[in-house]
Amino acid sequence: MTFFGSTDGVNTTGTFKLTSEGLEASAATGGVAQTVTSLVLPKGIRAKLWLQKISGAATTVNVVVNPNPTGATVTGFVLPSNTNTVIDSEFLASAGIVELDTRRPVIVDGRNFATSTFAVILTWSQSAAGVANITLMVEFSLAGEEE
Repeated sequence: MTFFGSTDGVNTTGTFKLTSEGLEASAATGGVAQTVTSLVLPKGIRAKLWLQKISGAATTVNVVVNPNPTGATVTGFVLPSNTNTVIDSEFLASAGIVELDTRRPVIVDGRNFATSTFAVILTWSQSAAGVANITLMVEFSLAGEEE
């Protein structure tokens, strides 16, 4: 599944709102494709992430994970905190375009036995606010499936 996102052009930091042809348009969204600010992986799902392209203004793109996005607590288990952790970063050093097609994917595995979800979030930071765009390819599979 391919996702697209853009910075807002006003703030120097933020979270990408991702859209995809795979996200359904509905009356609730005014016929426009839905956007998501995180990719939530149910327990047992793995995601391979390829950040394929960054274009526009100079931007750093961070891949962030949160092992317990709902802040769930369960008696008898020590659950991970709902803290965002940067696991990968890519950057566009100056206005233009960078294609990252040959890069290895970042693999996020939702095998956490104690929580039912795992979130992947893409954030940005810029030294000067400007519009930048990203293309993200995501392949979903069952955790533990052989390659």
